[in-house]
Amino acid sequence: MKPYTLLIGLAVASVLFFACQKRDKQPSKEDTEKLIEGSWVQSINTMPGQKEGFTLNKDHSAASINMHTLEIESWDIENGYLNLKTKSIGNGQTIDLIVSYKIDRLDKDSLILTENDNVVFALARQNNKD
Repeated sequence: MKPYTLLIGLAVASVLFFACQKRDKQPSKEDTEKLIEGSWVQSINTMPGQKEGFTLNKDHSAASINMHTLEIESWDIENGYLNLKTKSIGNGQTIDLIVSYKIDRLDKDSLILTENDNVVFALARQNNKD
């Protein structure tokens, strides 16, 4: 075997090895928590100009925004999922629930939460002046 053939083979193998490596490092839980803190809202389809969502506080307490039948009390992140401790209020009864949504996208301005590959919330960060 000629020396340059061996070098080409090693180069190709190296390129394939690094190309197959996972490039996107998953953010740590702490980084995700810092980024997700704040208020997140989306438009209400049946109420033009109105928004609903929630606020996730640094101490893991939470509050609903314009969702009168769903009180969000606290939150946590585990394995890429946002877990919300809630109270569903309606028809004369209150039901305590913990709901989990996959964090499909999170950046400084948007948060996409899914359940069974369906978008449940497509939220934008709410600024204090909104």
